[in-house]
Amino acid sequence: MSKKSTKPAAANIFAGAIEGLGDSVSAFFTDDEAQQFPVALDLIDMRPQIRTELEDEDNPLPELAASIKAVGVISPIFLRRKGERYELIAGERRVRAAQMAGLDAIPAMVRDLTDQQAEDIQAAENIQRKNLTNMELARRLQKDLEQLGSIDAVMAKRNKSRSWVSKILSLNKLPEQTQRLVTEGVTADLAIISDVRQIEARDPVAAKELVDDLKRNFGKGDSREKVQRVRAKIKPAANKAKAARHDLGELYAQARTGDAKAIAAALTPEQKKACEELREYFEQGCHAAKTGRTVFEGFDSRVFGTAGAGALRLAAFLRGVDAGQSGRFQLAEILRLVQSA
Repeated sequence: MSKKSTKPAAANIFAGAIEGLGDSVSAFFTDDEAQQFPVALDLIDMRPQIRTELEDEDNPLPELAASIKAVGVISPIFLRRKGERYELIAGERRVRAAQMAGLDAIPAMVRDLTDQQAEDIQAAENIQRKNLTNMELARRLQKDLEQLGSIDAVMAKRNKSRSWVSKILSLNKLPEQTQRLVTEGVTADLAIISDVRQIEARDPVAAKELVDDLKRNFGKGDSREKVQRVRAKIKPAANKAKAARHDLGELYAQARTGDAKAIAAALTPEQKKACEELREYFEQGCHAAKTGRTVFEGFDSRVFGTAGAGALRLAAFLRGVDAGQSGRFQLAEILRLVQSA
């Protein structure tokens, strides 16, 4: 294969090739600025990469090299021009593997970039790679949980803390705005993802505004500090949730010793408002596809419990499971279930 590079006219496929890196990367490119063509490997200079480890036991370089030797390089690398040579922006693993496979040239997307643009693209590519790694790990931990049956068993197998396991598992069920942090390449910071998820649970509108802001100001300022400021503003909502737990806790104590029907008929205004939460768990139970998993996850997140508000939520959910999709919410039935436990 010749080592001489030839340049065709500007290609308009560059944006499509980098869709996987999120909008924060594609924003740097326009159709008429990017070109795709094979570039000789000996014309490529390595720019210091954010990623320092190019292989692990699950992704060895020789395996990638064997794949490249068999089918070629499927996804082009990203380069910028540096005089008569090229500087690597993203794709060092593919370059190293192509060299191992004995290739002379590699498919590349090329355009002129400033130093700042190059750094921003590297950062966005790194975030996307970390998110893919985290999502793959989340799926593995979910399989572990299904096979082993408990968070404690997963912790023992992985030799990790409960907090770490819970944060990774939570990636399997992110709400809409929090999911955007991953799918749109905004961040791979698990602390930010966890905090935004908590914000969204209390105030979805605030969560959307925050994610929009983080995306719009990608790479600018301290994202963690920004998230913490938003979280502090919605603390009053957390106080309301605490009050609701207190009201449900009082209701649980009454249910353990009193007449369920009479208690349901004599709720205080605060308890009536708090019981709307039980209605939601009842409806969730009515439509639950995987009861066991939901119960495990509920206990792990401390939404369900064996006493107090957690026990009432669990009873509401299980009553919904028994009632099915045509079931009707009846608080007295939930209180009776708590009494019989």
